[in-house]
Amino acid sequence: MFSIMKHYPKFMALSGLIIIVGIVMLCSFGFVTDIDFAGGTMMKLDMGKAFEVSEIKAVVKDVTGFDATVQTSLDANNYEATIKLTELDADQRTRLEDALKKEFSLKDGAILSTETITPLVSSEIIYNALLSILIASVLILIYISIRFAFAPALAAIIALIHSVLIMIAYYAIFRAPVNASFIAALLTIIGYAINDTIVTFDRIRENKRFAKKETFKETCEKSIHQTMKRTINTSLTTLFALIVLAIFGEDTIRGFVIPLIVGVIAGTYSSIFVATPMWYMLDGGKGNTVNKKKRA
Repeated sequence: MFSIMKHYPKFMALSGLIIIVGIVMLCSFGFVTDIDFAGGTMMKLDMGKAFEVSEIKAVVKDVTGFDATVQTSLDANNYEATIKLTELDADQRTRLEDALKKEFSLKDGAILSTETITPLVSSEIIYNALLSILIASVLILIYISIRFAFAPALAAIIALIHSVLIMIAYYAIFRAPVNASFIAALLTIIGYAINDTIVTFDRIRENKRFAKKETFKETCEKSIHQTMKRTINTSLTTLFALIVLAIFGEDTIRGFVIPLIVGVIAGTYSSIFVATPMWYMLDGGKGNTVNKKKRA
């Protein structure tokens, strides 16, 4: 049986390498920001009939030279399209509107609105997201400290931070646009990733009660393997659904789903290879913080 506890420094080194590369990319090039954060032009159209997002993108690219994000209505009987791209001047807007009318034979009044979006809202969104992450982390730390002890609680928080940093590294390395969906995915993963970690921690505590001769390291190893199948199966069922959405979903859905896929993989990795070894290190390898009578 492959020993995770024996090789955990290698797994942590791999995570550290990915995070460091992400930080270097972030410091060197920054994030690629969507209109939600960077500001730009937003145009709403009533297409009047079914349309292909790729065709609208091609027209926008041909006229303006900029890539655009195109969102569609969730109502099957509503043929509205929302185009978001870099801020355009008056002349560029006029040329784009004329090109869209000609290409898709739009009726008079089909262009519902054209407006400039300012980036001022981004600072408030980022502040609220960071505040939410901080509050969630503190509450998780308090809860796990009460049900377990401070060492496993801190280990769980470090595992969560690991998942968040991996997601940020993905955006920095692959130059994926940061928008409101990124914030939503980030907060979703925080709640999702902690579940598998708690299951493993609870198994460690149960095994420790009945392990008279095992070392804490051996107990951690056994507990990880006992819960690993459950952790992987849970993540796979989630990933299958997300992958289907990523393949067949619209751009709006895909922008939310892809960071979720990265987050689920990172959360599964951290639950198996980071959280328990981190508890082991914080506890000094002794297992003194698992002798609790209460069950989580």
